[in-house]
Amino acid sequence: MFRYISLIFAIITCQAAFSASFLSPDQFIDGGNYYPGTEYSYNIYIPDGYTGEKEACLYLGFDGILCNAPKVFDELITKGAMPPVIGVFVNPGIIKTDDGSVIRYNRSNEYDSTDNRLALWVENVLLKDVRKYKLPNGKTLKLSMNPDDCAVFGASSGGIAAFTLAWHRPDMFHRVFSAAGSFVSMRGGHNLHALIRKTEPKPLKIFIQDGSEDAWNPLFGHWYEGNKILVSALEFAGYDIRCDWTETGHSISRANEIFSNVMRWLWKDHSNPIKVGQTRNDFLSSLLIPEENWALTIQEPKTSSKSAIYPGGSLEAFAKDGDNMIWQAVLDKSGKHLYEQRFYALHSYDNLPVKVYDLTFDSNGNLYAATNWGIQICDQNGRVRGIIHIPNGLTASSIEITDGKIIVQTEKGAFSRKMNILKPNGTPKSQGQG
Repeated sequence: MFRYISLIFAIITCQAAFSASFLSPDQFIDGGNYYPGTEYSYNIYIPDGYTGEKEACLYLGFDGILCNAPKVFDELITKGAMPPVIGVFVNPGIIKTDDGSVIRYNRSNEYDSTDNRLALWVENVLLKDVRKYKLPNGKTLKLSMNPDDCAVFGASSGGIAAFTLAWHRPDMFHRVFSAAGSFVSMRGGHNLHALIRKTEPKPLKIFIQDGSEDAWNPLFGHWYEGNKILVSALEFAGYDIRCDWTETGHSISRANEIFSNVMRWLWKDHSNPIKVGQTRNDFLSSLLIPEENWALTIQEPKTSSKSAIYPGGSLEAFAKDGDNMIWQAVLDKSGKHLYEQRFYALHSYDNLPVKVYDLTFDSNGNLYAATNWGIQICDQNGRVRGIIHIPNGLTASSIEITDGKIIVQTEKGAFSRKMNILKPNGTPKSQGQG
């Protein structure tokens, strides 16, 4: 009888241990083609009761386990204040010599950079590896592909990394917590506010935290001021944003204090999709039609051209390889170029080159440039007034304007979108000197 009871007790104990949340041992991966020679370690948090039968939400944390996240998740999930999540806590990359000593720390290169390289690594290396992880029952993890189910967190350089990951890939992450983020002039973070103001809003829910004494390294700027400017841009662009401002310095102490409440807010009403806000950018507002998005379409590929003739034929815009600006020339009656000059100033990330694939004008004389950093729209004075992003991080190789619609070709087919737009017809009225 005693043996029978003991056996039952052992079975129950094993089941309980299996059903409780747990943290995986260190997992190891490399940087792939994105960060060659770089090594990473990460841990996976498995919530109580997860068996791999259904897709789970995802939480990605940079710089490993911060803010006692597993314990907070246990408490909030139990209370129903957030959905069950698979937590992935990844450490920044390192490069070692042959004898095993660390020769390079890759954190700033990965986190402070504002281009899409980190997003590509997360998508194509990190999360692919996470999905291979075997649970005690032999099943592999199933992560939701719905960006509403995915959150990302980071502090300091990890804070800007969390934001730029979601910024470049809103098809992957919709929920962001940035603590004391480094939106300063280390690798272009101080320029993000200009891009936010000019880019059509994305479906992101963002929490920003910082303190007025946060000036970690004045050489690069003032962290607190950088975050305040960022928030101003996000509010202008119509984002769902919350802030926590204190008198703290460059520390994670305040993030530790508020982490539970931030998670509550980020995951509140999780079942309701995060919507795109209304920007106060008048140029974009006049162009975009609410709730009209890109849709796959059947369209014969248009021959792309790195030049375009201004409506009426008096000017030509043209791109030169290796130049981050688009040139303009006056055309005489024979079509000869006069007075060539660099004229249209395009935006880029992390000082990387702008690749221009195609150019076209609308009826108002605004220039549409299909680039590796979205469709950048310049006014008659050569200034970018609006940026339209292509779905799923794709690149537009050609762009075509018809009345009421814009059509782009990408590596995954043609997409069209209804807009308040007209193809060139006649000579537009001058916008003046600006």
